[in-house]
Amino acid sequence: MHTCNAPRLDARLAAAYDFVRPGHAAADIGCDHGKLSAALAGSGRCPLVLACDLRPGPLEKARVTCAPYGDKVQCRLGSGLSVLEPGEADDIIIAGMGAETIIEILEAAPWVFDARYNLVLVPATKHSILRRWLARRGFALRAETLCQAAGRWYAVM
Repeated sequence: MHTCNAPRLDARLAAAYDFVRPGHAAADIGCDHGKLSAALAGSGRCPLVLACDLRPGPLEKARVTCAPYGDKVQCRLGSGLSVLEPGEADDIIIAGMGAETIIEILEAAPWVFDARYNLVLVPATKHSILRRWLARRGFALRAETLCQAAGRWYAVM
């Protein structure tokens, strides 16, 4: 991963970064500190990154982290995928929340059930529940990796 001066990513976020398709606009849902958004924009991997978070505090941190990348990153405050219009981003990253929350976010935006979207999902808990839900809804798991970050193991799919 070549990210110029972008923040260093832990193994979990680096694995998510690797699953984002180069040249596509991406949405980082639950962006928190904005490190992944900054890396995607700063490396040139994505022409546009939508850094989205539910809470103003983390979104402000992301705004600061992503400031060097100017209009390559747009910060949006709101819940889940409600901050996006269908088609605004082809790659959608949802990381750092439990499987049930990820499922709720996806169910609230039925437009993501279109094969044009590349979902990069990193559940913090209960990855088997998410995997089963995805299979029942007809999603194809194209790749998955396990990684360790902050003393925990994560499934990145």
